[in-house]
Amino acid sequence: MGLNIAERCSSIYADWNVDIDGTSAASDPWAFGTSSQDPVRKVGFNGDSAATWQEFGFQRLRLCFSRIFAFNNLLLEESMSEPTEKSLKRMQIYTEKYWEKTGTSPHPTREIADTVINGLAQHIDEVGRPLCPCNFYPDKKAELERSREWVCACDEMKIFKYCHCLLFVTPEGMPITEYLPEDHEGRQIYGVVKDPTPDKGRELRRKTEEKIAEWKADRD
Repeated sequence: MGLNIAERCSSIYADWNVDIDGTSAASDPWAFGTSSQDPVRKVGFNGDSAATWQEFGFQRLRLCFSRIFAFNNLLLEESMSEPTEKSLKRMQIYTEKYWEKTGTSPHPTREIADTVINGLAQHIDEVGRPLCPCNFYPDKKAELERSREWVCACDEMKIFKYCHCLLFVTPEGMPITEYLPEDHEGRQIYGVVKDPTPDKGRELRRKTEEKIAEWKADRD
């Protein structure tokens, strides 16, 4: 017998259709996938105002990233000194302005944004630039000499409005993937996440084709 034998709140799920928004009417809050999928809460994360079963994956990813960043924060505290107040303040001011400039938001799990900002500030103290703390670099100084690609805001953010650190995201905490090529890992992980403010950000959009060609050359 499958996990789900209903297409709506009926049968064994009849008591699940409850009022959760205070309207005194049943809210129909559950989405039913196929017979091999558990019913899940309807949540629309990708900006299309439609909640689907597939978007349950976004809920799982959001929880996963919250835990990853919480663990990463512990590692940072153990392995690195705290950033100076000057560098931390610099990055806090920068991110506030960049959220406004690009029409993006901090992650709703505030610890995620704080961890990334701390990592950026630590890199300012260490190498003089806010190098993305979500990548591994064999030699950070050599990376900066190679390119400014991963200096915040990174090339991916300025060209595609995609932040894999989840620092500049939608109000729901999802990275914007609408402008990425279909084979990019961001699209593979999150699907298409629409840009809620397409009139803002992407200050280097003119380099879209150049960056895609660069990625292709690196793969080949």
